[in-house]
Amino acid sequence: MDGNQTLRFIEAYKAAKLIWDANHTDYCNKIKRNGALERVANEFNTGVSVVKIKIKNLRSYFPKERQKSLKRKSGSGADETNVSSWFAYAPLSFLLRIVRRLKKQ
Repeated sequence: MDGNQTLRFIEAYKAAKLIWDANHTDYCNKIKRNGALERVANEFNTGVSVVKIKIKNLRSYFPKERQKSLKRKSGSGADETNVSSWFAYAPLSFLLRIVRRLKKQ
């Protein structure tokens, strides 16, 4: 996928909240979750396994990119929060709730 397709994929993933939000009422319903994955796969003319791999890759890279942006320091040595330059960082920011929730557990 190129950058534009990846951004469209992220929007489709975000819209299918029951795939990523553990607080969604149907999150534990495998049939409904698989249906949502199939809808995303159909939108991109691909298989569910490809969608799962893409989601896994994005969800693996996002926290790493977040950590890098939090660790950057300014020239004066003071801590500074910088936003990542990765093109998919801002569109994936909805995942921050998941990252924070996992750290609390």
